[in-house]
Amino acid sequence: MNHKVTGNKGEAAVLHDMVERGYTMFIEFGDNDKVDFIAMDKNYKTIKIQVKASTEVDGKATLWSYCAGPGGYGERYTKEQVDVFALYIPDRDMILYINGTLGTSQCTLTFRLDTPKNNQKKGIRMAEDYLDFERAT
Repeated sequence: MNHKVTGNKGEAAVLHDMVERGYTMFIEFGDNDKVDFIAMDKNYKTIKIQVKASTEVDGKATLWSYCAGPGGYGERYTKEQVDVFALYIPDRDMILYINGTLGTSQCTLTFRLDTPKNNQKKGIRMAEDYLDFERAT
């Protein structure tokens, strides 16, 4: 599957998940900006969402905080541009929600999809801790 198809699948999964959570969703037209969606809650608070996709490698998924489209190819996102990153992992049909400040703090963030064999917890970002959208906002 090429990266554009994977990205489209990720956006569709996030859109579906957010509607199921009760958010009104606004879609960016033209793929020219650093935001894919704007979500609005019942109190009219808006949240800028950038969707990324990552294939699973050795039980891990990685969020890259770089733009990959015409809105700024190769530029890093800033915390002013993104409130929440939605990381779609197609191998597991899983979405992780990462606070924009954390997501822009480093070039890459790695998330463990399974418990390490040695049960290490310190210094490990477990995917299961990033499934809650509200926690990321």
